[in-house]
Amino acid sequence: MASATAAWENGHDQEMEVVQPGALESMERAQIDMQIATAKKWPRSLQQVKAKMLEFATLDQETAEGCFYTLKRQDADGGEKIIQGPSVRLAEIAVSCYKNIRAGARIVDNDGKRIVSQGVCFDLENNVCISMEINRSIVTRKGKTFGQDMQTVVSNAANAISFRNAVFKVIPGALIKPVYEAAKDRAVGKGIPIATRWQKAVSTFAGLGVKDKQLLTWLKKNDPRELTDEDILHLLGLYNSLKDGETTVEEAFTFEQGSSEAAKAAADEKVRQAEAQNQPKTEAAQQQAENGDIPNDAQDPTEQDSMFAGQEQPQGNGRGFGRKRS
Repeated sequence: MASATAAWENGHDQEMEVVQPGALESMERAQIDMQIATAKKWPRSLQQVKAKMLEFATLDQETAEGCFYTLKRQDADGGEKIIQGPSVRLAEIAVSCYKNIRAGARIVDNDGKRIVSQGVCFDLENNVCISMEINRSIVTRKGKTFGQDMQTVVSNAANAISFRNAVFKVIPGALIKPVYEAAKDRAVGKGIPIATRWQKAVSTFAGLGVKDKQLLTWLKKNDPRELTDEDILHLLGLYNSLKDGETTVEEAFTFEQGSSEAAKAAADEKVRQAEAQNQPKTEAAQQQAENGDIPNDAQDPTEQDSMFAGQEQPQGNGRGFGRKRS
């Protein structure tokens, strides 16, 4: 009985063994404890935080232009919608002005196909910590894994986005929204002719291999004279999305092409079916058509168009369509 009791006590002692923290962990704990104590001693003033954020975000037009992003997405009905929001640059401004806060991002997983980035934001004063994760593909359309350099580019972009998402989960939207709106007002450059701002946008996107006609198509405009201040804001936000790695040139500008090609293919298919019903071919004529014996000038122009409707159209050799994520 005594031996059994001794064995139980020995096993119990092993279960209750306390593992001493390492030197690095002890330093980290001490650092956080000191930061929390400092935050409690000198709490933030929300009025000062808001004023400082507004001052930074509207410091100049270039800074304001980087404070928001623009993307196009499909809605539940299959249509498209433009979404805008505060960017990574605004998140950096918010963190620097909010005080008593820790924020960062890191890659937590890479399986050779996708990388996972974790962003963390810790409000030391209110003892609120939130982490956000996003994942990004690191394979080509053919299934080949990106090289090391390209993986680094994708990782940096993913870290920036997860950092932004975590920051805006901790810092209240009541502080971010007025700064975000003020930055957009500053960025639009009111007082500068829209034609001048349009030419600047064309020049900027040309560096990414995007042509002015593509920009007009993205905005659903036929002529630069139809542009408004809101259109200029959308282009500024789109450029920020490309810089921050939210999207790529190929993704952004094939969205419109994919929609238009799908509509054209559907229309051509209806025409082809109508012609097949109204003008049936003889068996011999059908055999000739299948063998390609009918001269080109004898073929129906609509049928010629329909042959190309289902084919993928060449994308050209614009520099931006092969652009890496950043």
